[in-house]
Amino acid sequence: MSAQHPHKVLVMGGIRSGKSEFAESLAEQPSAGESAAVRYVATAAVPDGDHEWAERIDAHRNRRPAHWTTEDIGAAPDRLAAMIKNAGNHDTVLIDDLGGWFTAMLPPDDGDPDAAEVDIEAVIADLVAAVESSAARVILVSPEVGLSLVAPTPIGRWFADAVGTANRALARIVDDVVLVVAGRPMWLPAAERPTLVDAPTPPAGARARRRGRPSTTPAMDDVADAVTVTRYDRPPVPSAVAIFAAAADDRADAPDHDAAGEADVHVGMPIPMPDTDAVTAAEARIAQLPVAGPGIGGLAAFAKFAAGAQGDASPRPFQSVRVIAICGAHDGAVGTGGVVPGWAQPDTADHSALARLAAAAGGVTIELIDAGVGRPIEQGDVMDEAELATALRRGWRRGQAAADRGDDLVVLAAGGPGVDAAAAAVLAAITRAEVPSLLPRVYGTDGLIDDDAWMVRCVAIRDAVTRLGPGLHDGTTSLGAVGGPSIATATGVVLGAAQRGTPVLIDGPVGAAAALAARDYAAEVRLWCAMTDVAGDPAVGAVADRMGLEPMVSVGFGLGEGANALALLPMFQSALTAAALAGSDVANDADSAAGDHNATA
Repeated sequence: MSAQHPHKVLVMGGIRSGKSEFAESLAEQPSAGESAAVRYVATAAVPDGDHEWAERIDAHRNRRPAHWTTEDIGAAPDRLAAMIKNAGNHDTVLIDDLGGWFTAMLPPDDGDPDAAEVDIEAVIADLVAAVESSAARVILVSPEVGLSLVAPTPIGRWFADAVGTANRALARIVDDVVLVVAGRPMWLPAAERPTLVDAPTPPAGARARRRGRPSTTPAMDDVADAVTVTRYDRPPVPSAVAIFAAAADDRADAPDHDAAGEADVHVGMPIPMPDTDAVTAAEARIAQLPVAGPGIGGLAAFAKFAAGAQGDASPRPFQSVRVIAICGAHDGAVGTGGVVPGWAQPDTADHSALARLAAAAGGVTIELIDAGVGRPIEQGDVMDEAELATALRRGWRRGQAAADRGDDLVVLAAGGPGVDAAAAAVLAAITRAEVPSLLPRVYGTDGLIDDDAWMVRCVAIRDAVTRLGPGLHDGTTSLGAVGGPSIATATGVVLGAAQRGTPVLIDGPVGAAAALAARDYAAEVRLWCAMTDVAGDPAVGAVADRMGLEPMVSVGFGLGEGANALALLPMFQSALTAAALAGSDVANDADSAAGDHNATA
């Protein structure tokens, strides 16, 4: 679904505000590459003898396009949740409106709301669950009931409470919320996520609140709806770092437009090119550094990479770095011996290498995505086509959202039982390299190497790649067959960030596999990826060779995927600061001093 057409939208407004017309205009805009197949769900029941109300309904009906399908549920409001949940992924479902829906639940005499015998909490919970789980594009129209006086009657208070509660619940899970006032739509900004425990106000200079994620990994069917947000005390690290959890369809910070005007993830998707003129100019500037010797040496490659990404011959240090940390798991042999990384568990996140290095680097936010569980590789494809599309779209949204928020650098991190093994499986499927040469060692909870678990994984991947060989051609076919949700989500992140012109640092097998798979969706994506260090993992080195990416350094860190890049980030930032000395006042002063010295001599 294109970001220009948010997947799930709540449109609110007062009476005669124009909310219905605006919602209809959204529905009429087709998703990129698709025609508009709209199912209009009319919720209002028409009381006998109420001619004015009937005229209103006729006016709504007459302005709908003839090709829309209308379903009236006023006489059976309990059908709504099932209709939304069962809609197909090519459908647009427009519900107009929730006020009429709640009204239709009242008894005919509407004097006593208790007579309705409606468990309003259960009704709202069913509606929210249906919207969350629906594959369709869903647009909900609802009255804004919070701007008037408290109703003087029980039935009025029941209605306001029901609609207001539903609006708040839906606003937490939809992609976007629009408030229409006097015919003018206002796209509401993302709300702060709720906190579950109190925490002291962070000290001056601290980053945003720390947030966590579930310590358990839900099944793939449930992962799209699973998110836990926890607020932590300031950790014992040099400075605070923001950490929050994002569910699959959590779009609180997601983009509201698509610069390319295209569908989200597809083969041949448009990716912009970095600024090659800026790269050439940056190389010339670096050669003029006012220092003796090699200057910034091998880090000149990073300065040129940053110049191309920023479109500036004098690139600045990155101001807002987003670590997108993906945690997942695999059932079966691939997950044998694996552990959930410390940064993915609330009780250890603050003390993990990822969090400590992010805090030390400064200006870093960690976003945690629960990718879910892939099926056993020895039993068939780890994901079906629909699950693959969901995972790709999930990562694509998060990559785009990072850029639209103002983050200017993305660092990929990943972990979980079998996730690095799944990355090796994808690389083996694409490159035809021998599995043992790509599969990293397995470390147990005690930190010791588990050779038996490694052999179990190796055999399972080898057999799967051999069995599926004729059907595995590239990243698009390998992700669903052997990759799983974590690798697919990471691939979406790389594509989403690159499409917004945001560079991505790669330092581990998941990021490497994602970059290689992403290249098969758009070849230009490789120009937005930087390999920080390949010495510590054979899979990363294999991808660097395959994609022609020179590692920025060769240190051999083994701190964990994402943490390796953060450990090197201060050095990269310093290189950008040093590169900017060329042509600066410092350089001019140095030239002037040299001139004075020669004149004196």
